[in-house]
This record gives sequence, C-alpha cells and structure tokens, in this order.
Amino acid sequence: MAGDPITWGRDHALVRLLTCVDAPTLLAAAMDAALPEDAQRVGALYRQHADGRLTLDASLGLSEAALRAYATMTVSWDIPVAEAVRSRVPVYSPAADFPRTLVQPVARLRGAGADYVYVSLPLLADGDCLGVLALLLPAGFAAMDAHRARLRAVATVCAHRQQRILASDGDSDRDGDGVGDGNPGDVGGLSPARSRGASVASGGATEREPPVGLATDRGRVSMLDLAMAGAGVGSFDWDFASGRLVWDERLCRLFGIAPDAFDGRIETFFAAVLPQDRRVVEEAVAESRATGRYHAVFRIARPDGSVRWIDAEGRVMFLHGGEARGMTGIAQDRTEEIEREAERRTRRDFVLNLTRGLAAAVTTDDVVQAVIREAMPTLGARWLAVYLSQEHGPARLVGSTGFDATDARRMERLARRVHRDPLLDALRSGNPMFVESPREWAQRMPGEHFTPPADQQAWALLPMTSAEGLVGVCTLIYDRPRSFTSDDRTVLTAAGGILGQSIARARLHDTRRRYLTELQRLLLPMRLPQTPGLEVAACYRPGSAGLEVGGDWYDVVPRSEGRVAVIIGDVQGHSVQAAGVMGQLRTSMRAYASEGHGPADLLVRGGLALEELDTDRFATCCVAEIAPRDGVLRLARAGHPYPLLLDGDGRVRQLEVPGGVPLGTFEERDYPVTETELPRGGALLLYTDGLVERRGGDYADGVAALCERLAWWGGTAGSATGTPGGPEGPDGAGGGLEAAVQRIAEPAASRPLHDDIAAVLVQLTAAPGPAAATAARSTTARADTTGTAVSG
Repeated sequence: MAGDPITWGRDHALVRLLTCVDAPTLLAAAMDAALPEDAQRVGALYRQHADGRLTLDASLGLSEAALRAYATMTVSWDIPVAEAVRSRVPVYSPAADFPRTLVQPVARLRGAGADYVYVSLPLLADGDCLGVLALLLPAGFAAMDAHRARLRAVATVCAHRQQRILASDGDSDRDGDGVGDGNPGDVGGLSPARSRGASVASGGATEREPPVGLATDRGRVSMLDLAMAGAGVGSFDWDFASGRLVWDERLCRLFGIAPDAFDGRIETFFAAVLPQDRRVVEEAVAESRATGRYHAVFRIARPDGSVRWIDAEGRVMFLHGGEARGMTGIAQDRTEEIEREAERRTRRDFVLNLTRGLAAAVTTDDVVQAVIREAMPTLGARWLAVYLSQEHGPARLVGSTGFDATDARRMERLARRVHRDPLLDALRSGNPMFVESPREWAQRMPGEHFTPPADQQAWALLPMTSAEGLVGVCTLIYDRPRSFTSDDRTVLTAAGGILGQSIARARLHDTRRRYLTELQRLLLPMRLPQTPGLEVAACYRPGSAGLEVGGDWYDVVPRSEGRVAVIIGDVQGHSVQAAGVMGQLRTSMRAYASEGHGPADLLVRGGLALEELDTDRFATCCVAEIAPRDGVLRLARAGHPYPLLLDGDGRVRQLEVPGGVPLGTFEERDYPVTETELPRGGALLLYTDGLVERRGGDYADGVAALCERLAWWGGTAGSATGTPGGPEGPDGAGGGLEAAVQRIAEPAASRPLHDDIAAVLVQLTAAPGPAAATAARSTTARADTTGTAVSG
C-alpha cells in the first residue's frame, strides 16, 4: 500500500505509543499521537481495578495538589471520567464542567475555558474497560467528526498497550497515586531520558524501551495493523489514472464483499454508495484534489440489503509536477454511533416538541390533543389513553385515540375495575410500568379483567405526577412486542413527568374556568317568561379563550297589554369585572323594562346606569318590543349588530335599524326607534358579535353565513309544518325553536377560538286566545354551558 494509512500525528509518536512500557510514557505518546502539534498537553490516565476503583496512573499539565482529590475514585462517581467507564463511549464536557479541582489549574492556562473541552476516552480491550484517557482539547478540534475518529483509534491502541503493560507488571493492582509534579520537563515523574530508550523498572524487572527507529523497522506494519484492527478500520489505495482500487480485508468486510470477490474497480465502490449520498462523496473527492485531504461520511448498501454509515478519510498523493496521482486512506463503520446520535436527537426533539406543544395547552383536552399530536408519531404507539385521578373513586378516562367505540368503553370499565388493585401500587407510587410482551403482561397482571385484546402486544404505563402527587396515568399501547431500552424508559418517564405538570396546570385552569362560567351563567335568566302567542329561545356559549369571561347577556321581560321586551347586549371586555358590570346593567335595565319604559328610554336609562357604576367599560345593546297580537315590532339599537328578520316566505334580511352610540361612551338622549312587523311564519334573531366575528375573517361574510343558516332553518322547518320551528325542528328530529337556536350558534361555537356568543330567536305562534293562555308555561334554562332557555 502506498503511503501511511493513518494520516494524523507524527509517525514516530504513533510507533512510540505502541511501544510504551509504563503509564507516563503511554500518556505522553497518546497526547502526541492524538493532539495537534500546537495544542496544550493537559491530561490524565486512569486505571480501573477489579473492585471498581479508578486510580490515577499518570498526569501531565496538572499539579499534584489539583488532582489529589481525584487520585482514587469509584465508577459510581458523577464525573466525566467515571461516566466514560459506565457508558463505554467517549464523554465530552466543557472545561468548566469538569471536576472543580481539575478546572482550577486549567483556567489559569492561556486560552483555556470556553475554547477548550475535556474528552474522557474509555480504554476498551477484549470486552473489558481497562481505564480512561482524559485529554484537554481545543473545542474546534473536538467538534470535528474526523478528529473524533482519530481519538477513538488512539484510545484503541492505547488500550491494547495498557493491557500489555498491566500483563507484564507483576502487581497490576499496585498502590500509589502515580501523580507527577506537573513539570513539563518531567512528565508525571518521567524524565526525558526515559522516553528515549533508557532502562525502566517495571514489576521488579529491568526492561529497556526499544528505540523508536528499531520499533519502526521491526514491527511497524504489524503494529499499525493491530491498531487498525482494534479500531475496526479498513484501508484503501486508489490510483486515479487507472481507476484501480485496492481494499484490505477489513474494508471488504465493511462493504459486505468477500476479499477474493472484490474486482478492484472504483465503479464498484460508487455503486455501493446510496444514490442520495453520491454527491457528498463526489464533492469530497473533487475538493481533495485541491487540498490534498479527503473526508466524507456517507451510506452504503451492502449486498444483503443492509445500510451502513461509513466514515472515510484519506490523503492525496501528488507527482512532482503537482498532478494528483492517487489517494490512500482509511474507512470505519460508524453506523451504531450515528444511529445512536440520531436517536438522541430524536429523543431531544421529542421532549422539546412535547414541551412546546404542552406549553400552549390550556385545558385538559388541549393537553390530550398535544400528546396525540406530538408523542404518538415519535413513540410509535398505536393506542393512547389518558386517565385522570379523582379525589374519590376510580380514575376517569379523559382522552384516547386509536380505539373503536367498544374498546373505548372497555378502557373506561377497566379503570373502575382496577381501582385500588394492589397490582397497580407501583403506578400509584409514581413508578412507570413497561411490559414488553403479552406473556409478560399475563405474568404481571393476572386476572380476567386485565386480559387485553389479542392485537395489543406491549404497554408503557406512565404515571403523570406533579408537586401535588399522582394526577393521572398515560397508557401507551403497541401492536407488536417491544423492547424498551434504558433510553426509551428514561424518555418515557420524563414525558410522564412533563405531562403530569401540564395536566395539573390544565386541571386548575378547568376548575377556575368552570367556576367563572357558572358565575356568568348565574347572571343570565334561569327561565324565560311565557307569553301567549310568542315563542322565545335563547342560547349562550362562553368564549373559548383562557379564563376570560365575557359580558354578553340577554333578557325577556313581559310588559303591559301583552307586549314583551327582548333585550340583548355585550359589555366591553373579557374578565370577571366585565361580567360583574354586565350583571348590574342587566338588573337595572330589567327593572326599567318592568316599569313600562319603551325601547329608546330603556337605552337612555341603561347608559345612565352604566355611568353610575363608575366604570370605564361601555356596552352595546339592542331592545326589541313585540306585540304578539298584531305582530308590531319596535326596535332601538346602541352600537349593536343589526337584527335579522326571517320573512314568512323564507327570505332573511338585516333590519338596518338606525342607532346611537354604545352605552357608557357619551351621554346620549336620542335613540331612534324603528317600527316594523314581525310576520307570522317568520322569526326575529338578536345576537352578539361573537356569532359572526372570526379572527382573520370578514365581518360581512360572517353575517352572510348567519343569514344562510337562518334561511335554511326557516325553509327546512317550514316545509314540515308550514311555519318555522315546527315540531320536527331543523333536523327533522324534534326540538323546534330550541334546536334551531343551537344549530344556528353551533358553527361559531365550534371554532377553536371564539368570543362569547349570545342569541335570542323569537317567532309568533298562533293568534293568542284563552286556549293559548291556558297552555302557557315556563321552561327552566339548561344549567350547562350552552345556557339554552326556551319559552312558548
């Protein structure tokens, strides 16, 4: 093979690493082989003992005083060196995050701090971790994949050499801290002469370190081959002119090709590279002809169909005239490392996306929907069920996905059956349960009521906890057996904790909103009075945004001579204060209406009442006075939306009633009154702006859509009974005027974000008489958030 396949560091430093006879020389050689020539030499070499201790064998650039606290430790310590032993992967940490006694001297070095990181490299040989090599690196150096590959290779060679040193040492668990005095000229107690072939005492025997040149002449090829084999590195030699490509056996194995079957053609290599990655390789090759350095990370498809990640780097060789002759280099399978990193990124993104989604969730239903949207695709579950703990009684199923109606009912029944079952004590204590197969489920959950459907194969039961304790359980169910790795369990457990905090916050919000909605509902009429010849239905829907309550209201007040005043209004703002002002204004206007004041006078007095409340809030209002006997309709308006009139022939039009300014803005004494007719077979709709306004939408379009809904109801109901609101109702299922006002309000109320909605629908019935008066009755309004009230 032309050229040296390992292209970093000095050749004699690498050979010296392979021929070191003790820990200090091993540390010094490892630094020379791993670090740039101008990098600071700061690091330590630890050895792991059979009892789990880690002892410091050598150090460089760090004083004995700084390292004394860490001369001996155990693998359970929460520091990067011990973490590298436990995880058996390189651990990178900013210099500021390293143990305090290590940071202090480093911080005094020129250029150290944020520009430097520590890497703790586990020294692995024959499946055992022999120790850790900890080095201080320039941050930019550590961030480059090519340099990380170099560090892994150096760690592999260092591990093999440490294994040889320990094997030749008569007492591999000898005592002593091995700490040098930190003098650059005397590395860990090693004098310069000892690094140049002097006699070294080891295990009671005298062993002479071979000179560097002798080691190179006698064993260089075999030792480099050992290093590359231990690191899983294959080598290649590519002649540009002929296209001839030479691979060693290891590289052939990386590509899944038998060494004797490789045809040596560069086209064979490019055919193995995935099409979407060929451009990456081609660009790296083109750049190498100019820079002399080649590095690319790409995917290949092996003959068996498996896909592997390859990390390749090389050096271009040039003729005397500057023409590129060929390239020699190395390649390593990085699939496991890249996939682990991809999994880490996926887990990190999952937690971030879930946290972000839950941060925007306000209600319990918002939380459930965020979990379905953010968690289900990443976690790969087919079914999800969220249960909330109840202060008294079994948990309540508040959300699920993937279940049909039968399975959803079964999940609800299951919560009741397992209430206080001791088998679930672990969950109640805040510990998750991971069940990887139906067989394991049967072992852990005996009992007929625990038997799952056949298509459910694995389960993750995540307690949702908060500072107040267990708030519920999130159940993820998989349609195939699943092995939950330690990372899976960590992420799922963390997700349960995040969910618990969000659910606790949402439950508090739901409770407060329920109280506020109930307060507002109590400020509205509980019953609508009955008037012969007139049917009235009203609807109220609270707004969907947060804990805000609005100032929408309506009222129906009987007057003398059989007349009825219908009042609807909207106090500006969304708050408890707005609701309080609304309640007082409604009470005042109802009292004035009961005294017999007409529509205009009611608005004037309402404005005065609002001024007396000493509030900055204003209110829009519309008053309709109806005489059921002759259908005379008198209207006055204070900045409120125009009423809609459904004619007897099914047409809908806005009643463009002249009006005055909203109540509470200016002292208004003149509200014009419009008189028209409410035809029999027709209907009058009064409403607040929440029924037609939409964020980002046009107000006129909202009014037009409302007119269409009212006309549709008039045509559908009228076709069945001859008059709107007949017994069949708008959907042919009964309900009359009540169902109509609900149907009219539903599109606006079902939007994710909507304002308060109030609507009153009025129609004349048959001409009033004794029979109608006898039939008059009062109907109680619904006590739920729809706030429907009916009279007729």
